[in-house]
Amino acid sequence: MWNQPEIKINLLLIRHGKTPSNREHRYLGVTEEALSGEGRKQLEILAEKDILKKPWLLFISPMLRCQESAGILFPGKKAYPIEEWREMNFGAYEGKNYEDLKNDSYYQKWIDSNGTLPFPEGESQQEYIKRCQRGLHAATKIIEGKITGEIADAAMPLSKSRITELREPEKLIAENQMTENPITESQPRNVTAVVHGGTIMALLHILAGGNYFDYQVKNGGGYCCKLRLCGEEWKLDSLEEIII
Repeated sequence: MWNQPEIKINLLLIRHGKTPSNREHRYLGVTEEALSGEGRKQLEILAEKDILKKPWLLFISPMLRCQESAGILFPGKKAYPIEEWREMNFGAYEGKNYEDLKNDSYYQKWIDSNGTLPFPEGESQQEYIKRCQRGLHAATKIIEGKITGEIADAAMPLSKSRITELREPEKLIAENQMTENPITESQPRNVTAVVHGGTIMALLHILAGGNYFDYQVKNGGGYCCKLRLCGEEWKLDSLEEIII
């Protein structure tokens, strides 16, 4: 159990770039699909924005479209895949759009239920939210582990014999490290997650409440959240949508 002071996180949630299915407004869940040329250009523009500071930790959905998006936005940065943050399983509706389904009686019932009915042969909204919550728990453990390691490393004193082996500028840095801890528990960390539209809706429903569909976002868009981990519960201090 985490028993350190509260963790402060600036969490940036970004939806992957556009794919051919996204352009045609098709349900794209478990199918692997690469970014389109339009989607790549979209992310190249986003990559130039100041809000995309190099993250302390980068999480991704393991699906191809998120891997490619993260590679464009944060080239060379190690990414931690969260298996539970794959997109929703749309079951029998996978690859279809409204025009394909408008005469399907169950689809009309699904719309009337505000998306709470399960997709045929797929997941329900509640099942997906619970899956994403398990992913949040997995990501939290990675965050806690990284902070614990940093604090332990920063607290480890350098021996005087090791300092004498260093060049003069390095000696000054090392001597300062013996008396100052550059890593503190309360220091906010910038964490980014490149995931799916459904993942973002589920996570913000968990963190901010409200309706699942309140947090729909376009490809390449997202939200910036200021969070605190108090005990085992995340508290949301602020939420801002990113417009590209």
